[in-house]
Amino acid sequence: MREEKRDGGRGSLRVFGRGALCLALLILTVFALVSCEFRFYLEDGSPYVDPTPATPDGGKPDENTPEEETPSGDPSCEHEYLAVPAKEATCTEDGYTAYEECTKCHAKKGYAVIPATGHNYLTVEGKDPTDTEDGYSSYEICNNCGDIQGKIVIPAGHYVHTISEHAAEEPNPLFDTCSCGFSVVPDLRTRPLICDLSDDDFKEFEILYNMYRNREASCSFTQRLSSDLANYFNVLIVYQCPELFLSYYEGSLAATITTAGASWNPDCMSDEEYADACEVISSLLTTWTNETREMSTLDKERYVVNWLCENIEYSAIGVNTGSAYGALVDRICRCMGYAQVFNWAMNLMGVPCMAVLGDADGTAHSWNLVQVDGAWYQVDATFDAGQAWGVPYSVGYYINLTDSEIGMGTHRTYHEIYGKVGVTLPTCDTTDQNNFRQLGRYLTSTDDYAEKLSAILQSAVTAQEPIVFIRAESREVFEGFLSFLGSSNATEVSVENGIEKYYYSGGYVDAQNYYIIYLNLPIAPANPATVEEVTEPVADTAYHLAVDLTSPNRTMFFAGKECSGGLAVTSDFTRAFNLYMTEVTGGVRFRFTDHGVVRYIDVTVIDGNPYLCLTETPSAVFTYSSVLGAYTVTVNATVYRIGMRDGGYQMELLPVTQIGCVNARLVTIPGEVIDSVCPSTPVGEHAVGKLTVDRTARGETLYLVAADQTRDFLPLTTEAGDAVTVYREEGNNGGYQFYFIVGDNKVYIHAYGHYRGFVRLRFSTAPGLDFVYNDTYGVYTVTYAGTDYFVGCTGSYNTLGLYELSQLSGSNASSYYPAMFISD
Repeated sequence: MREEKRDGGRGSLRVFGRGALCLALLILTVFALVSCEFRFYLEDGSPYVDPTPATPDGGKPDENTPEEETPSGDPSCEHEYLAVPAKEATCTEDGYTAYEECTKCHAKKGYAVIPATGHNYLTVEGKDPTDTEDGYSSYEICNNCGDIQGKIVIPAGHYVHTISEHAAEEPNPLFDTCSCGFSVVPDLRTRPLICDLSDDDFKEFEILYNMYRNREASCSFTQRLSSDLANYFNVLIVYQCPELFLSYYEGSLAATITTAGASWNPDCMSDEEYADACEVISSLLTTWTNETREMSTLDKERYVVNWLCENIEYSAIGVNTGSAYGALVDRICRCMGYAQVFNWAMNLMGVPCMAVLGDADGTAHSWNLVQVDGAWYQVDATFDAGQAWGVPYSVGYYINLTDSEIGMGTHRTYHEIYGKVGVTLPTCDTTDQNNFRQLGRYLTSTDDYAEKLSAILQSAVTAQEPIVFIRAESREVFEGFLSFLGSSNATEVSVENGIEKYYYSGGYVDAQNYYIIYLNLPIAPANPATVEEVTEPVADTAYHLAVDLTSPNRTMFFAGKECSGGLAVTSDFTRAFNLYMTEVTGGVRFRFTDHGVVRYIDVTVIDGNPYLCLTETPSAVFTYSSVLGAYTVTVNATVYRIGMRDGGYQMELLPVTQIGCVNARLVTIPGEVIDSVCPSTPVGEHAVGKLTVDRTARGETLYLVAADQTRDFLPLTTEAGDAVTVYREEGNNGGYQFYFIVGDNKVYIHAYGHYRGFVRLRFSTAPGLDFVYNDTYGVYTVTYAGTDYFVGCTGSYNTLGLYELSQLSGSNASSYYPAMFISD
């Protein structure tokens, strides 16, 4: 009995245990049903996903919950799955969970998209640049991926204040400094010549200098100067202190300096003008200094001379043309402006430099001395202007010359001005840093011409230079190299260097016996395909834009420079630019390389009138007309062609209706001409008779004759048979242009500014200023730089010139003889 009870107990426990286990399994099952998602698989092995899954927010999926995708697959595929690891989502790209993918039909198991998180930006404060480290503006950076928005790098360099930080009564930003102490005005004591003054003389010079700097009307020296020292102070204050904007000649801002003191009129330039000029120049010179900080001294010289040649127009007329103000603000100056800016820039860049006063070919002139690697050299930026060669940059043969090189029949320094105060200018007798020598383009008698030409062509191809200038040390070397260029050996050398053909002029010998050879190379510009719409043609052939004016030696070539209303031309083939035709939709474009920059011939419209221009981003398309034999462009429904008026100096856009007229010759590529009959006297032009001067007091009548077109006066003769008939045509500003015929040329009576501030007449094939009739005096007058001039002569001179109209009513009026026209 006892045993039965014992057994019955164990049986009860078993029953209870089985019941508890079943209950537990039931609870777990219910829990799983509530908290877990059942996953069913379809026949193809892909998971079934409820199209409306329950979510905690009542139906809207959680943005952070991976979104499963239902893959497609081949139901009949016997799947072979391969595990694919998960990929985390980034700020901009979705990720996914780990899953399995069939290697046959690419069905997926367990695949779910994890949405991109989006950027998490933090703001970073800006940092000012230093002289050696870049700065940056404030910007935002993503804390997750490091993406940066709005960051602007501010290059390392000097940064000076702007005029906005100044009170109106103290407009002096030129003397502001960078946080490092840099100023665009170098310290006085560091400047050549000024630094050589004795302590006592320097104190007096500072008095004079501060009068200008502080814009005071006068100053008094503490001790009386000698007349020679006062004169020398005048030279120093103008030439060594360009920041004062002074000029040495009459009509300038320069002071009257005596042995006791000085005075001037600071109101000749308003505070506003001065302040604006200071801001412009401060910004410009600061940029120059930053951009040249890593350059060699020679490269700094090239940098400044190139800027001067590219940006300044030479003129001797005007109050500011002899100052840095004229050069840097007005962008027009004479030699003094060139010399002052070069002096200023070099000293600012840490290169000792001075501007010197002298003459060239007997004419007052100014240029520079500069110290390179301890030796002094001569530099003349005015004479180095490259436009004379048909290129808009410096040729470079007036950079770093010796005294003998620059003085061969031209430059002469006024040593007496310096010598009277005991100053001896440095001797320039070293050739090491001569620009041509440093470029490897200086020929000597010991050079192997083939090897030299190869090196020159290699450097030109690398630098994409279309025109290369070479200098020879002597006439013998010059002629020897020219002979070599015409040989088959030179042709072989050029082909080896990728230049199939080049042109050379036969060389050039200037007044100083500078033997210059220049090569014109057909070098294609770099990657023009970056310009919108441009595609490379199959054959990229070099041409020259030219016009054949039918008479001998009158073919004009595109010179690569933009001028008023057109494109400059030259009669010298070697100065012409290689022009390349590029095929575009509907026609062609013409491009060339300008100092390493690809430029295109384009069209601009001003006041409804189209003009040719140069641009780096062209829009106009030219099409060839087989009927006209010319390239044309349509502007505002009117067809124009590239052309040139007879006797003109520039390519321009002319209506096709003008083709055939004697004053509208056709220009094509590479220079075909169409001639047709045209009225002998164009509309608006007629002969006005002989231009004469009646000098009855001397019993003679003088007549205008045709003569050398390079002279700055017009010769007269007493022989009526030698006189020329003068023609008149309508000018551009309400007056008339006067011209006469020499051979096939229309030669205009032209006014221009002379180097000493005078206005002169000169022959020119280009129209000049308008002449208007003055009823009071019965003469034709021309206005130049705000002053009216009449045409006539004076005294015993048998030349026709320009004289101020006011002279005809002055005390000397009887000595002037106005010109007039008489019939044939």
